[in-house]
Amino acid sequence: MTKSNLSERKIKKKRLLHFKNVLCLNVSSVEDFKSQLKAQLKSRRRRGFVSIAVSGKDILVCPIHFKNILDKEIDDKIKFLVFNLLNASIDQVVLSYQVSSIEDGQCTGVIACAKKSVIDQYLRVCDDFHFLPYRLIPYSLVSIDSFCQDQKILKGRSCVLHCSENSMIHLCILQDHKCEIFREIVYDDLQKVFRDIEQTLSHAMALSKCKHFDQIFYFGDSHKSEELAEKLKTKFGQNFCHGKLENTLTSLAVDKRVFQINLFQEHSLSFHLRSMLEFSMLVILLVMTFGVSILALRIFQLDTLIIGTQSTYESADVKKAQQLVERINAL
Repeated sequence: MTKSNLSERKIKKKRLLHFKNVLCLNVSSVEDFKSQLKAQLKSRRRRGFVSIAVSGKDILVCPIHFKNILDKEIDDKIKFLVFNLLNASIDQVVLSYQVSSIEDGQCTGVIACAKKSVIDQYLRVCDDFHFLPYRLIPYSLVSIDSFCQDQKILKGRSCVLHCSENSMIHLCILQDHKCEIFREIVYDDLQKVFRDIEQTLSHAMALSKCKHFDQIFYFGDSHKSEELAEKLKTKFGQNFCHGKLENTLTSLAVDKRVFQINLFQEHSLSFHLRSMLEFSMLVILLVMTFGVSILALRIFQLDTLIIGTQSTYESADVKKAQQLVERINAL
């Protein structure tokens, strides 16, 4: 067996162990999440972490594209954008965002957000079934991330297009496994969608120093996807690849992902941190046990010394008393 095959097997084994520790689910609502967890309890002995990919209107995804902005203004600008999206004050909102690039006053990235009441419902379900929340990510981001994991899209400049069942095109432009542009395009007309995709790719090439795409990947769950696939293949030729998503939830349990979005972030610990905490607790427990043992031994030694001293002291007193009696009698 070659060294590369051996290392690949180790990675697969590590990933499998990771999946065993994390329950990964694709859910459409809080009720769906509850019913899936209930079904899992029948076959799952050990309860641990849970990661979920959420589809539906409760979780919103929005691309970031700010012009003429300073670094210190980004956070406030994002909060204002989320306020307009959800029509709710920032203390009633849970958001997670990822800035892909900041260059020449331009900022690009992705935001995921939801009302706090919605996230609280998912957290309450986790508590009810005694699972620890690990990740909550919009399905649109998980599908692209999982596809990148399956296809091993790690280097170069690529475009990934996903045609979802709800007639939505998710478009993501990647540079060395980092998201440059993310868009959601409504699939209501084939010609219009194709034109939108062409314009987005042309715009991306105009903004970037790299004026080409190494590959354009496309996968879909909808019957409409075949029509669009044929049109894209005719346009892009050899650079076009019509792929298939093998496992929708691949990216939910791994740490190296395109999108670091996580709406459970404030309520979860990473596996690395959890392992460190468990190891630290074990070390503390061992040190405390050793300390108690040493203390018990010292107490025992001290008691023995006191008893010995008392015995010696009492014997000397008796001898002295006897001598005193003998002197008195001699008088």
